[in-house]
Amino acid sequence: LLVVDEAHYAKNPEAKRSSAVRWLAARSEHVLLMTGTPIENRPAELVSLLDIIQPSLLSDAQKEQAVDGSISATALNEAIAPAYLRRRVADVLHELPERVEMVEWIDLTPADRVVYRDAALHRDWHGMRRAATLGDGSTDSSKLSRLSELLDEYRDCGEKVLLFSYYRETLEAARARAGTHYLIH
Repeated sequence: LLVVDEAHYAKNPEAKRSSAVRWLAARSEHVLLMTGTPIENRPAELVSLLDIIQPSLLSDAQKEQAVDGSISATALNEAIAPAYLRRRVADVLHELPERVEMVEWIDLTPADRVVYRDAALHRDWHGMRRAATLGDGSTDSSKLSRLSELLDEYRDCGEKVLLFSYYRETLEAARARAGTHYLIH
């Protein structure tokens, strides 16, 4: 049995990772691909994943139609049903805790503002986002300081925290502040 978590990383048929997954899948009796995003940009991504688990599932014509969008959603769903299990929000909604959303505005420190302005002058969008979170790197940014306070509060209450970031550096900084109480990856 081959189980591939985060299988969306194997969607590009030209990538070495995808080739390795295809090679292993061809030598495995059973294959399970798990992903929350089988289609991010193009239907060809789903076709690529289906080719890994069951290459004969779609005919060449169906693959072409899926890629160019000429196949109906109903026909595509019927064709992939034997190999595609999708959990719907309605199926898992009862398992999820109630969503709590808090909006909190954090002012940048003077040092953070300098780094942010420099990135803005250079039209560096990612630099601006990093500066707003990570600051100048020499001291804690205001956002990281607030995150540390929140982590302490949630730890004291026995609560769990799920942190998302587009930037690895932000997660590494959060991990450094969280200590051993949280697993952040």
